[in-house]
Amino acid sequence: DVGFGFAEPEKIAKAFGLADLPDEKGWIVIWTTTPWTIPGNQALNAHPQHVYNLVATERGLLILAADLQDACLARYRLSGETLASCKGKALELIGFRHPFFERLAPVYLGEYVVLDTGTGIVHSAPAYGVEDFDSCRHYGMKDEQILTPVTGSGKFVASLPFLWILPLSLYLATFIFCFDHPRWYRRNIFLVLAAIALPVMAWYSDSLDLKVAIPIYLAGLFVCCMFCHGELAQLKPAPRFLTTYYLMISLGGAIGGLLVGLVAPHLLTGYFELGIGLVACALLLLYRTFRIAWWAMIGCAAVIGATAWGAGKAIDYQVADSRVMMRNFYSVTRTREHDTPVPFRSMVHGGIVHGGQLLDPDMRLAPSSYFGPNSGYGRMFASLPDAPRNVGVIGLGAGSIIAYARKGDTFRFYEINPQVVELARREVTFMADSPARIDVVLGDGRLSLEREASQQFDVLAMDAFSGDSIPLHLLTREAMAIYLRHLKPGGVLAFQATNRFIDIAPVVASLAAEHGLTAVMISDSAGAEDGADYWISGTDQILVTSNRALLEAKKISEAAAVLAIPPGFRIWTDSFNNLLRVLK
Repeated sequence: DVGFGFAEPEKIAKAFGLADLPDEKGWIVIWTTTPWTIPGNQALNAHPQHVYNLVATERGLLILAADLQDACLARYRLSGETLASCKGKALELIGFRHPFFERLAPVYLGEYVVLDTGTGIVHSAPAYGVEDFDSCRHYGMKDEQILTPVTGSGKFVASLPFLWILPLSLYLATFIFCFDHPRWYRRNIFLVLAAIALPVMAWYSDSLDLKVAIPIYLAGLFVCCMFCHGELAQLKPAPRFLTTYYLMISLGGAIGGLLVGLVAPHLLTGYFELGIGLVACALLLLYRTFRIAWWAMIGCAAVIGATAWGAGKAIDYQVADSRVMMRNFYSVTRTREHDTPVPFRSMVHGGIVHGGQLLDPDMRLAPSSYFGPNSGYGRMFASLPDAPRNVGVIGLGAGSIIAYARKGDTFRFYEINPQVVELARREVTFMADSPARIDVVLGDGRLSLEREASQQFDVLAMDAFSGDSIPLHLLTREAMAIYLRHLKPGGVLAFQATNRFIDIAPVVASLAAEHGLTAVMISDSAGAEDGADYWISGTDQILVTSNRALLEAKKISEAAAVLAIPPGFRIWTDSFNNLLRVLK
């Protein structure tokens, strides 16, 4: 039995026919025989016709199937009073907090939920079960949104696209070599190579020079895996102990997965696992060479010191100048303070700056970062009619786009990461200072739009493509149809196309052409070397519209270039994409 915490108490109260809840602390309780799939949970399932009770207990409110309530309370050793009842249909799409990660699990209806045992609610991990997969797909979940290394269609989504292939191949190759035959692992050679590789990898652990860092890490990974797997193979016991030996190897892999997937995001505020792993490998090197010779021990001690120093440097780079540093399932999010040339506070998500704010009280609502006056967004807002604007934005970041919000406007943000919302409210003041109405919808932008009635946006901005891992499901034919349903006639779709590795321009151009729209690219350079304009970044932004008058406006026409579709470029869909074609 696992509890998913209340996240939307008003909706829960409405479902049960109450004005409000007597206590906002509560859980909907699921029952599962596969608890290892909980990290992959993305939804909950209730039967539309089963009756569910809201039960008050000494530990808080619980939602349980009425027919199983007594058995559940007895199992939990709790007493309870039924406050209200409703059918499962009333709970549909209400979000509940995941027990491990800061994300919501909505209730989806499923006819397969039974009352034989459990709580009458089951959890849905679409990567691990056919019924779960079908249920989530029925509610609009796409392959790219499935939380697993392999999605339902066998696709991966990597931070630097396809980079996962080589490390995985090297890891598996070293395991095969070392357990195939002792001739592959030459101990004296790989001990020396590991002693060299570990400090070098630690030194480059914060490098963005990928042409240097990637070869170093691929070579270092091969050497370190050969060392670890080779030493492990040398510990192989007599045949009668092999079952326990291989069981312990499997158990170690499972524990490692739990440490990285569950423990690290909760205990570590940043991505410190790499440094910790390198130092641990250096300690293992010392342990395995302990009895070779005195000089080997001294050498290994030096390796540990050098590796720890390099890893500490990388960790300090993450922590230095950070006002606030938070981590959850999605990423590490932090804010940084800059004093020169003028005070500025930036929000950094992973390794990407996602906007920021000038701290001078008179300049807090001035455009900055990716939203300068000469950016695509800046030119677009300057060219729109002088009337109240209804603006939708997928991706909140620091909320810097609010600099263009005026009294009478509505800006509606769709943000999947609750920590980003928290920091945008706590660390910068765009939402508090703006004269416009600001709404924030927590959840995946595409799924949220799919569920809503048409918002009739004047502008729908996609500010979700500047990171290293782009959400592919936001760039498909099916996604485009959803965007256009929410757009007013003559409205504008704006795509943030500033990215270090990926050029989304041909993808957007093909989607625009299919709907008879014009896509233009507006690029601008970075700001000045001094003053407030120092904090204006160079950008590439795409505007898509059928509004010829807007495209012919002076601010846009003087900087825009119409996008052409490359020959043979195939439009992306929910079942097809080709990242190789759009790598820079």
